[in-house]
Order: sequence, then C-alpha cells, then structure tokens
Amino acid sequence: MVWFQLFLVLHIVAGFVALAVFAIPILSRKGGRVHVVTGWIYTWAMSVVAVSAWVMGIYRIGWDPDKTAESVPLHGFYCLLGY
Repeated sequence: MVWFQLFLVLHIVAGFVALAVFAIPILSRKGGRVHVVTGWIYTWAMSVVAVSAWVMGIYRIGWDPDKTAESVPLHGFYCLLGY
C-alpha cells in the first residue's frame, strides 16, 4: 500500500525530528523563546509519531494481507503504545 509507506516515512521523519530537538527544551531556560518553540516542535513531532503508529497498527490488524495469528496481538500492543 502506497499510503502505508507514506505513513511509515512520516513516522520515521517525525521521530527523527523529535529525537533531534529533544534536549533543546530540556537544557534551555524555561519559558524562553527557544524553550517554547522547540518544545512545541517536539510536541507536534511526537503527536505525528503516535498517530502514524496508531494508523499503521490498525492497518496491520485489520487489512494487512500478510498478517498472522502472532502479528495481530503484537500490532494491537503497538496501537496501545501509540494511544
């Protein structure tokens, strides 16, 4: 599925962005412009990671033609983590 691959790329890019800016709001002065801006970047990036994980997990549970009996509970757990 093309849209699954797009969600996967979006998930990876957003995760990289969140990882890249993670330390900046922690180490900067609380309430300062740098803290606020990078904090919001981190928040939005992690929101994209969570939503994309949830969407891909739901797809894997319900519509993946390669699903197995073992993969359904695993991807259900992934959806729980994304929630």
